[in-house]
Amino acid sequence: MFYFKACPKCQGDQILEQDAYGEYKKCLQCGTLIEINEQEVGGEQSALPAFIEGEAQSAVAA
Repeated sequence: MFYFKACPKCQGDQILEQDAYGEYKKCLQCGTLIEINEQEVGGEQSALPAFIEGEAQSAVAA
C-alpha cells in the first residue's frame, strides 16, 4: 500500500512493508522507517471481551 506525501521528515511517499518483526512504513525518497504497532492498524486492544474485562475490573475494585 502506498501513502502519498506521508513522510514526516521529507513529505515523500511511503510504502507499507512487513518483515519478521512486524509492519512498517518506509519512505521511498529519504528511507525513513516508521514502525506500525497493532493498535495503529486496527489490532485488538485486549484479548478479553469487554464484558469479561468489566467483571474483572469490578472484582479488582471490590
